Amino acid sequence: MKNYCVTWELELDADSPEEAARLAWKFMRETDANCNCFTVCDDEGNVTQIDLEEENQKGGLNGNR
Repeated sequence: MKNYCVTWELELDADSPEEAARLAWKFMRETDANCNCFTVCDDEGNVTQIDLEEENQKGGLNGNR
C-alpha cells in the first residue's frame, strides 16, 4: 500500500487563518457542497489532479463514494 497526500483547495475571505479553516471545514461538511477536485501526491513525488465528479460521470466510481 502506498502513502498519499491529498489536498483540496478553497479560496475564501476570513478574518484569521483559524476562521478560514473553520469556514472551509463547514463548507466541506455541507451535504450539497461541491468538494470534488483534489490534488494527490504519492510518496515518490508524482502529482495527479483528480475530479471525482468527472470520474463519476464517466462511470468510474460507484454510488458509494
